Amino acid sequence: MAMVVRRTARSVRQSVPRGLEYRLKILWRYTRNMPNGADASATAAKESGRYVEELRQNGFVVIPDLIDPDKVTAMAAAWKNELSHRDRLIPLLKLTHGDNAPSELLEAGYDVNKADVLLKDPMTVFSGYAEFALNDTVLRIVNSYFGRCCALYDCIVWRNPVNDLAPLGSFLWHRDPEGPFLVKSFLYMNDVDEEAAHFVYARGSHTMKFQALKTKHRLTNEEMERIVPRDQWVRLLGKAGTLILADTSGFHKGEKPRSKERNMVQGVYTLVPPEKPVAVNQQWLGDLTPAQTKALRFVQPF
Repeated sequence: MAMVVRRTARSVRQSVPRGLEYRLKILWRYTRNMPNGADASATAAKESGRYVEELRQNGFVVIPDLIDPDKVTAMAAAWKNELSHRDRLIPLLKLTHGDNAPSELLEAGYDVNKADVLLKDPMTVFSGYAEFALNDTVLRIVNSYFGRCCALYDCIVWRNPVNDLAPLGSFLWHRDPEGPFLVKSFLYMNDVDEEAAHFVYARGSHTMKFQALKTKHRLTNEEMERIVPRDQWVRLLGKAGTLILADTSGFHKGEKPRSKERNMVQGVYTLVPPEKPVAVNQQWLGDLTPAQTKALRFVQPF
């Protein structure tokens, strides 16, 4: 009998497509790192139910007034100062433009005013970035959405300047590979309209996970239209301080800036540990809520 069971199990496993098998292994990793979130998610459902429901229905939610304007101003000022320190910046052209990124913009002498750049270890640079990434209201919303306590996977500060590069990489439609338990927060540090780089989301595509496995990694507008109609594409614009939460296992892209740059802070929340722990200045961690403590389980104190 045991032999029959083993042969059946082996046969079932061998019939699973390689892509699906990989995702099942990832799900197994998630389950190993899921603290019980009942204590946090019950509160979140009560206090932030409207945001959670909108996130579940559409795959995104826009919250224009959650972050204090003075704190947004302080983060923007800190970022402006860091842009003058080349050694603290990382050019992002490989991410935004893939292998087609011009080599002259990837070299040491790249023009910081033309290349997309991010800040190294922002939670060791300015306390405001750590405070934003660990915003307790955001954590409670994400915990309720997951039904488990999320972990802080990353904190990112970056700029999309105006340049002459073609829209490639993250400026094409894609799904982030860390899903299905994946939510990102995007905070605009400057006013973002259709002339600036902005976030575009295919409404409801976060529910298409298995159908989406059939698609390639990056899609043009024409290819995307065959999966989600164009009238479901939502441009997420807003004044400085606008906060967006999105399940980026759904289809999304950055819209390339036409005449205005975008400066943004981003938090990444998931249930799987990152390859490299996120660094944070421990002196900035005061009294933490239970949600914040659990969110920091994969963070490396600095």
